[in-house]
Amino acid sequence: MKLRTFIICDDIRSEVNGKNSLIGTYRDKIIFNIQKGQKNTWPKVIKLAFYVEILVEGSLPKTFVFKRIDEEGVESVVLQGDLPFKKDSTLFRMNLIHPAFMFNKVGTIIFKLEFFDKTGKLTNAIEPPMVFKVEEQFVGS
Repeated sequence: MKLRTFIICDDIRSEVNGKNSLIGTYRDKIIFNIQKGQKNTWPKVIKLAFYVEILVEGSLPKTFVFKRIDEEGVESVVLQGDLPFKKDSTLFRMNLIHPAFMFNKVGTIIFKLEFFDKTGKLTNAIEPPMVFKVEEQFVGS
């Protein structure tokens, strides 16, 4: 399995004819605008979506676990579930939407997708080549 696309955004909308609309795409960071006196008011919770395309080679996985890894190396599960692959699938698209993604502090996050076969054995792990930064920025006077 190879990662083809990994995009973080505010929302993903499924359109007719199999198209997706990605709303509010992020580059490599999210900036929380804050007023004076709000610095270090954590956690911050927002809806966050992940558009993922994976090229499948070999046997097809049955389930996945999507994780975040903080600066200290602590892993936590963001989403998990079954994969509805078809036998002839070579490109798989995942619209992963988390309605209340929690940011605990300023810093960095990396992500990891783990794939498992029908027996629960880990068959593949993919880490997008991105370090996602979490920052604060003062606005107003």
